[in-house]
Amino acid sequence: MVANQAFVGQQRSLDRIHIYIGGDGRAWLNRSTVSADPTARSLALELMSLDDTPALYLGRPCYHGRASEPPCEPILWTHARWGTAVLDSMAAALNALIRQHRPRQVSVYGYSGGGVLAILLARKIQAIDQVITIAAPLDTAAWSAHHGYTPLSESLNPAAYEQWPRRLEQWHWQGGRDAVVPPETTDRFRLSAPDARFVKVAQADHSCCWLDQWPVVLDATLHSNQ
Repeated sequence: MVANQAFVGQQRSLDRIHIYIGGDGRAWLNRSTVSADPTARSLALELMSLDDTPALYLGRPCYHGRASEPPCEPILWTHARWGTAVLDSMAAALNALIRQHRPRQVSVYGYSGGGVLAILLARKIQAIDQVITIAAPLDTAAWSAHHGYTPLSESLNPAAYEQWPRRLEQWHWQGGRDAVVPPETTDRFRLSAPDARFVKVAQADHSCCWLDQWPVVLDATLHSNQ
């Protein structure tokens, strides 16, 4: 199984725990050259540092210095970045963390490509009752087509599912100025999740302003489940 790492944030009571998942990092150096190590600055880790709720950062397989460890290979952070091998590895790691900490409720926060993994994990793991994505390409086919990328045929697409579990509360925050993941590329996903809440932050782009916006995000999502 592909290795994952977890980083511990604030620890107090474990009525609810927040799990943070970072973006795709530096998967490609350019359109034709794959990065030897996809690890880059993690905005999700910075967001977690602003969260007073007990929190864990769940590292993606082969990131954080593990890119050269078997069975890691570049396909796991390129075409199969949201595929079953990555998802199964992260689900196993997250289930182990849930067994260890025994929270009563679990929220998963995913930034950018980490938001794709967050929503897929929330579908797979019964203990997760809330998922929050930030600037996430929730219809990966539409997102790839928008940018003229090769279709990610070895990855799963959240927009391909027709229904989502009723237990799952969904929040999807989008930047009104986001040219990396334009909000309109998620239209098909919206149809599959009619009960989800979509919030567009007019002044935000893909990375700018989410740190400033984070207290608002936390306040809205924390109070929604009280």
